[in-house]
Amino acid sequence: MTLLCAAVFLGSGHGILFWIVTALGLIGMANTNTIKSQIVGVVQNNLQPLTNAVAGNTATAFSLLPGPVSGAGGGVIPLTPTVNSQSATWFGTSKKLKVRATGTVVTGAAMTLTLKLYLVPAVIAAGALANQTFTNWNLLATSTARACNTTTADWWFEAELQLSAIGTLSGIFKDCINDLFDAEAVVTAATLLTSDADLNFVLVSTLSVSNAANVNTAKEFSLEQV
Repeated sequence: MTLLCAAVFLGSGHGILFWIVTALGLIGMANTNTIKSQIVGVVQNNLQPLTNAVAGNTATAFSLLPGPVSGAGGGVIPLTPTVNSQSATWFGTSKKLKVRATGTVVTGAAMTLTLKLYLVPAVIAAGALANQTFTNWNLLATSTARACNTTTADWWFEAELQLSAIGTLSGIFKDCINDLFDAEAVVTAATLLTSDADLNFVLVSTLSVSNAANVNTAKEFSLEQV
């Protein structure tokens, strides 16, 4: 059905092409400032929910669905604004970048949810990334552990960041889990970055109790220019 729609509307302009790409799961339902987005879905490289079988009560990165061929695509793929290693849109330009995520968590017992935003340097992101090992990743921001007791609860997480000419990524973040807000706070700055290629973001979830009913779904993970 998706491919048929693409065939019918192809050639009708850039706006239609945007919706085709969105339908194929390549980018999210974005606004005009969106640079790149990952969305939940059922096709290759859509965000996949974190089930209890995958995450348990261990900190786990959100990952993307593999393709129909074993080993094709999928896994922990950082969200990055870079086009190639030579791009220089953010490094030392004073432009601000917003990292934004929204989602829903379902829990089967009394527990807390914590969200963390990591920056993965280019040298690390170039290799295969594990979903529960964060060695040499830069922890930028951590939410308060919020109670999500046998419930279905929405959450969101936002950070506004700037990459200086000396390679320091700094900024602010805020979040809300189950209608409980964290006030705006300063991120932990990442230093010694060398280019836009170091801007690779991963969101990590931790539910404090393992329960078969637990599912944490990131609906969208996106980057915007602000």
